[in-house]
Amino acid sequence: MKKGLIAIVILAVVGFFAIKTIGGGAVDKGIENLKAQGTNCKITKDEGFLTQTRDVECKIEDAKKFKQNILNQLSNKSQDLKPLYNAISKALDNNEFYDVLQGLHFKGTINSSNMNPFGDVKTNIYLSDIDASVADKNNEVLKRVLDKKLVNFDMVFSNKGVLKNLKLKDIDETFTEGKETIDSKIVGLKINNSSNSDKVIMDASLEKMLFKLTKENKNIHLGLDGMDYDIEYLNPYNNKGNMTLGKLKVGESAKTSFEIGKSIVKVDTSSSSEKLKTKIKYEMKDIGIDIKEIRQNVKIGDMELDVKIEDLDLATYKELNDLSMKIYMKATDMKDRKDVEEILALQQKSFDIYKQFLNKGLKTDVKLDIEDVKFQNNNLENIELDIDLDIKPNNANISALSALGIIDLKADLEMEKKDFETIGKFVPRNFYQMAQTFVNFEKGKAVFKLVVKDGKPTINTKPLM
Repeated sequence: MKKGLIAIVILAVVGFFAIKTIGGGAVDKGIENLKAQGTNCKITKDEGFLTQTRDVECKIEDAKKFKQNILNQLSNKSQDLKPLYNAISKALDNNEFYDVLQGLHFKGTINSSNMNPFGDVKTNIYLSDIDASVADKNNEVLKRVLDKKLVNFDMVFSNKGVLKNLKLKDIDETFTEGKETIDSKIVGLKINNSSNSDKVIMDASLEKMLFKLTKENKNIHLGLDGMDYDIEYLNPYNNKGNMTLGKLKVGESAKTSFEIGKSIVKVDTSSSSEKLKTKIKYEMKDIGIDIKEIRQNVKIGDMELDVKIEDLDLATYKELNDLSMKIYMKATDMKDRKDVEEILALQQKSFDIYKQFLNKGLKTDVKLDIEDVKFQNNNLENIELDIDLDIKPNNANISALSALGIIDLKADLEMEKKDFETIGKFVPRNFYQMAQTFVNFEKGKAVFKLVVKDGKPTINTKPLM
């Protein structure tokens, strides 16, 4: 079974069916629109007076037309990402993808009020069948997925067909095929949409997710205890988002495991007519890496990273972004040496614009704080790094050496004295000896203050070069 491809296709198709079927608050008109876009939907049951319930069945009959219509709508929403959608379109232009699209069958119900023409429309849609040409109809896992309607979504739309919220039916199943057992659990997956004509505003939440594969002596697992995510997106240069994850655990119990007790990511990007700035914050707690084969175990109590970049030149940043898209598109559709040469030419142009980008100047502030590290019977209590980098507007031909002349840099690294001594046990000896010649000890801490000014780098006022 083409499991991964089928899963991706189902998610795209479900939302599209529901939105288009009730588009403009007129179900019949929505079905006519779907036919023109390569899809056959029919009402199999229609009942109710004050409130109306319609049962529908949907199947894609022209996969190429269906795919192109979805991508056209996405690119119309964000012209900045149109090259990316074009690249996706080329990547999906193959018979396997089209066979999957045309092999899926969906059923559902649409509930609306005839008393309130401006009221919401409630929709349920689920995967009802898959053609034998796409998947093995005798597969026990597939049989249960279809019989129990496990791929099942509840959605609420405005009367204009705008998705307001979506909820996946909770899944808690154990599948067995021969000696292989798969435990699957997805609980409380919800998406709420408050978008308007100007920007996308959405939030999503998940209570629990677990996938565990047991096969002979192997036990592979992926578990997540909770997720909250929200985003406001106007365009690639004006957006912000926040994500909080509960305990995340990934690995194979007999070999390697990786877990994070809690993680938070915050991103905020904004632009004026000429400048761009962005702020990124990562926070992770109770990180654990266990590699049993080589008996290595690392634990980190808390890690925070704050990055702030300002005064980026917006015009050259957009040029770099556009070139990156073009290179990606060429790389996904590369056929001969001519395409390779075109990619190399684009990469050279990208490098030239990157130099112009640095010539315009920027400011960067980075803060890193790591606490309570344990590994190889060693403990590190606290390490703090603070970097301020200012690239002044310049006309330099940027290179590794000339770069020193156009930057002002301050980098402060602090750690407990005992942490500095612990690090000396496992880093190369010559490196530690060099660090000892520069270090200052202040109030029980090992301190390194790197300064680059007028092309001259120093550490704790001692020349580095």
